[in-house]
Amino acid sequence: SLQRAQPSTYSETMPVQNRKPQWMGKSIALSRCTVSLLLACGFPSIMIHLCDFLAQNYDEERDLFVYDMFAGKQSISRGFRAHGCKTDFLEFSERPEDDLLTVQGLCRATLGVLRLVVEGLAFAGLPCGSFVYLNRSSSKRSRKRPLGSQRRLYVKQANTLGARLMMLMLLTTLRSAFWETEQPGSSLFIWFPYLRFLARLFKHEVPIRVERFWMAWFGSRTPKPSLVVGTSPWAGKLYRKLGKVRRAKAETNSSIPRWLWP
Repeated sequence: SLQRAQPSTYSETMPVQNRKPQWMGKSIALSRCTVSLLLACGFPSIMIHLCDFLAQNYDEERDLFVYDMFAGKQSISRGFRAHGCKTDFLEFSERPEDDLLTVQGLCRATLGVLRLVVEGLAFAGLPCGSFVYLNRSSSKRSRKRPLGSQRRLYVKQANTLGARLMMLMLLTTLRSAFWETEQPGSSLFIWFPYLRFLARLFKHEVPIRVERFWMAWFGSRTPKPSLVVGTSPWAGKLYRKLGKVRRAKAETNSSIPRWLWP
């Protein structure tokens, strides 16, 4: 089901800003074929009505190269904008209306996904607090019980976020765009049932791959093993061996109390 990426034939020789994706600038409305596929995949019919409502009431086009959800400091967005790509983000701490647990937040996230161009990217840094091993004694998550204890509110909210995110990623896939979600290396999100459902659904046509990498290569103060799960063909390029020098440097940095620095 979840596979490790193979060497890709995806063309990256042309700069992103010079490649004009197919359908760029077209309407965000769903085609009949897309609607049929969504219904066949179990996509909620009320969400299709929502997509239709957004297309009729918002004068938007498919113009986004990257939609960055749970954006945090917007590092992904800033990186792509530096290469001339148009991006947008979803981040509750920046805009309270971006809360994906609310109807308004779900509408905003859906509109962002609909605006992605073909071969665009939906990236999500799903909150990992209840999925990592440090929280397992409280969340009660395990491989056999990935949904954890439904009696705890924060676990229930995390499951809701994960379910809604996977629904948006299904929409992203059928809109011919790529998606990725990032998690710490110990996260149990790769056993999340809705993610496993998507993996089985697109097993041959659009394989969902798990790629592991070291966050120390990207500015982390510690080695921090991490992973990305998704459909993009270039995610495997994130992995590089850490090496003794970089590992020692990261471990040295992590021993310095953070609060001593501005």
